[in-house]
Amino acid sequence: MFDQLVEYIKEDRKEAAVTGIPAPTLYAISQNDTSSKYCRCPECTAIAKREGSYSGTMIDFVNAIADRVAAVYPDVKLVAEAYQFTKYVPETIRPRKNVVIRLPLLDREYGAEEIADVLRPITSPTNQAAREVTENWAAAVPGAQFFGWDYCQFRAPFRYPYDGTRKIMKNLSFWHRLGMKRVFIEQAGIDLSFRPMRDWLFFQKSVHPERDDDTLVGEFLNAYFGPATAPMRKYYELLATSTEAGDKKYYETQLGAIPYLTSEFFTQVTAWLDEAESLAQGEGNAKFLRHVQLERVPVDSALAYLWQRYSSDPAWVGKKEEVLRRYEKNKRMLINTWATTVNTWVNSGANAIDGELAALRIKTPEKFVGRNASLRLLGRDAPATSLVVDKAAADGRARALVSGKAEDHKLPLLMRIHDEATGESWDPLIFEKIPQDETYHWHQVGSGPLSGNCVLWSKVFTPIRLGWGAEPPPSNEREIWISLKFTGPTYVKGSTQPDQVLTDQVVVVVPVVKKP
Repeated sequence: MFDQLVEYIKEDRKEAAVTGIPAPTLYAISQNDTSSKYCRCPECTAIAKREGSYSGTMIDFVNAIADRVAAVYPDVKLVAEAYQFTKYVPETIRPRKNVVIRLPLLDREYGAEEIADVLRPITSPTNQAAREVTENWAAAVPGAQFFGWDYCQFRAPFRYPYDGTRKIMKNLSFWHRLGMKRVFIEQAGIDLSFRPMRDWLFFQKSVHPERDDDTLVGEFLNAYFGPATAPMRKYYELLATSTEAGDKKYYETQLGAIPYLTSEFFTQVTAWLDEAESLAQGEGNAKFLRHVQLERVPVDSALAYLWQRYSSDPAWVGKKEEVLRRYEKNKRMLINTWATTVNTWVNSGANAIDGELAALRIKTPEKFVGRNASLRLLGRDAPATSLVVDKAAADGRARALVSGKAEDHKLPLLMRIHDEATGESWDPLIFEKIPQDETYHWHQVGSGPLSGNCVLWSKVFTPIRLGWGAEPPPSNEREIWISLKFTGPTYVKGSTQPDQVLTDQVVVVVPVVKKP
């Protein structure tokens, strides 16, 4: 590794001499991303055990390279992540002066050992563990050798409105107090709420930590929304306060049950956005109108994907198509707005949104009409290894339930709903008899209290997450149905087709109340 690093440094300095651009002085030696595949040999394990953390093993390794680099390039520093299995401070070993520790703290959606609540400030009570880890590193490593990597987005199957600005401002103040010199903030997604303001506030607060947060917010909103500032300020304040409120970490809350995403929230926010649009009419206000319309994207996305939660509310009855048309118009505008910097969105974004809208508009199967059904097409996001083109499938595509093992096609086939948080499972569905017509049929997998941590599982395919269909207790009893097609001689007597189990749809539906 040392020899390869030296080659990189030589190449960079040669290029710098030609271009006149300063050569890099920071080089990252990082562990693999979101992986637990690290060395467990006796020597490495002994260091980790002695230091109380695998970060001891990591720093010992990087220090050895840093010593050799210092002898050749004394101005170069190596950057190593304190990440996942290396996030805790070692007992005694410390990085050399030419080694920088960068701390990225994930939340539990990436693994049971993660500790951050990424949508709230590090000063929030829900981030006590993350705050303590950060403070421990700051105490162990000089400020010039301690960098941050923070997350301001939450991985979800669809976008919904949440704030990141207050977290950014409060975290920057916290890091400044610790003496941290450099921070990288990751915000994956062009459709995050108030995304331009997040970036602007980060730059402003990084350079001027003494500036008042509220004053900065006001400056941006006035400049960005112009005549529509007043209603947009009301929306922003509600969203920021709602996101920060609560004492339960976001990864513990199913997406469909986030407390503030109520019918009343969407009704009020939509009214403010409507008002903002009306105030931004006229040729001279075109940019302000566009800015308002772009903020509607995460709002209408959440409405469309969580429609089963609001469809019976008088404020929204019969309005799904209106929401979808507005969502489509504004999201296409958003994609084109970012065209110069996110070219892949322009190249593939049109097809992506076409498919997304087709899935949102798909007709509820007759079997579930009137039962507040939430439907997902499983062929649409199937991995390439399990995607099957099938004209008989609901979307012309299906997912093959395979693991690649010889015993994939063997009866009985078992399916069940499993809650990854509690470790509990619903009673399984066991296929003893298989439909013999080689067509799609609906099968009820189970019925019970659906949480955001529930997955549909079988022995032969990757679990299908079902949290998008959950609602807050006590109204979270749901039935889970899956559409399956069995082909091949293992399942169908006399079949000449290959053995396959295909699925094209899954439905989360309110149970039928049986009359006494």
